[in-house]
Amino acid sequence: MVGKRMNNFFLKYVKVFLCFVFLGILFVSCSASFSEMIEEYNSNFSVSTGSKVTLKVSDPNYNWSRMISNTQYVLKLGTMLKLKGPDGVSSYKWILKDFSEGTEKVLSEKQVLDYLPDENEIINKLGERFILTLKVEYAGFPHESSADLYFVRE
Repeated sequence: MVGKRMNNFFLKYVKVFLCFVFLGILFVSCSASFSEMIEEYNSNFSVSTGSKVTLKVSDPNYNWSRMISNTQYVLKLGTMLKLKGPDGVSSYKWILKDFSEGTEKVLSEKQVLDYLPDENEIINKLGERFILTLKVEYAGFPHESSADLYFVRE
């Protein structure tokens, strides 16, 4: 009976000792500081640090075909596309055209486009080409700019 109690007593302390050893090894193995971990995480994202020159639509050098700055966007399912049209125009219309079917859908008539695609509508069209067009009117004249848009899985 005494031997059994000693055995249980001994095993209890061995377990506690092994837990402390494991925690010590775990603590020592993590050599990165908190700030280093934050830096590593933030390195996955790019930040534009260049100076930005914005032309007004009233500027004679304004390039209407570059209202949408990129010529191609790739949008992962479940993510939102957020774009802003130029200031100072009288109307906006963001249109998505299904290139394969030729159908068009007006996404927004506001300056800022917040587009979160319905996955059920595009799940069978992953990788296919869509055309995103911004149509505006300035001083009574229509202008437009387009970009290719592709939907992909992560």
